[in-house]
Amino acid sequence: MTDNRLRDLLEPLENAIANLLIPAITDHQFNEEERNLLALPVHLGGLGIVNPVELASQEYEVSVTVTRPLTQHIIHQDHHTPDEADNNAAKSQTIAKKHEALKESEMRVNNMLTPNLLKVKEQASERGASSWLTVIPLKDLGYDLNKGEFRDALKLRYNWEFSDIPNRCICGDIFDVDHAMTCRNGGFVTQRHNEIRDLEAALLSTICKDVEIEPPLQQITGEILNNGANTSQDAGLDILARGFWERQKSAYFDVRVFHPYADSYHERTPEQVFKQPKNEKK
Repeated sequence: MTDNRLRDLLEPLENAIANLLIPAITDHQFNEEERNLLALPVHLGGLGIVNPVELASQEYEVSVTVTRPLTQHIIHQDHHTPDEADNNAAKSQTIAKKHEALKESEMRVNNMLTPNLLKVKEQASERGASSWLTVIPLKDLGYDLNKGEFRDALKLRYNWEFSDIPNRCICGDIFDVDHAMTCRNGGFVTQRHNEIRDLEAALLSTICKDVEIEPPLQQITGEILNNGANTSQDAGLDILARGFWERQKSAYFDVRVFHPYADSYHERTPEQVFKQPKNEKK
């Protein structure tokens, strides 16, 4: 079967995926660039919903390569099973080809994306940013999401617009995702910070015996500190864990939550965005 014939047969399937399946899952009408992004693996910023038309020729080549040792035995009427070394070599070759094809696909997608969408991809490709998409949705551990929560999480991941939010915040400002992430009214900013702080403290408690939330710090008595250091009497950090780095020594941790798509971060790379809170705390 020719490559063009395969593509023709799979075209209706891709149309159903693009026009029916993905909109039903995401509640979002997307363009061609976004479709190409969603076809990438989750660790590269996509959703792993592949385009069968684009993948057909690659999978056909993989199938031919993997079965080549057996095919040769059949052609030559060799009744012995293929050599294990030949099978392993064929598998290694297909893995290498897939890795190379994935790199080329990612580069092709990157070149097609708009600057804003490319930044979204970079953020979604950060280490750990896609864990919630690959973890087993165990209900007992709270890893399961209903369809509304899942769609909202996708919209935050890809910076898509929300259609079911109020126009105005209770503070009077125009309400959008950026405002929701930064507005001090309602306690959402504090709540999300405290939830992460408490989770980190709970995890630290499994390996450290002395863990404390918002521990008191020693009073300053004339010490010379770095420029920008917080010298107020109520200065503090979020978590103390004794014995984390060294035995019987206290380690202090501070939690910082920020919205990566905020206007103030628009011109910065993900690396620069992550470094800013770290530098502010030095």
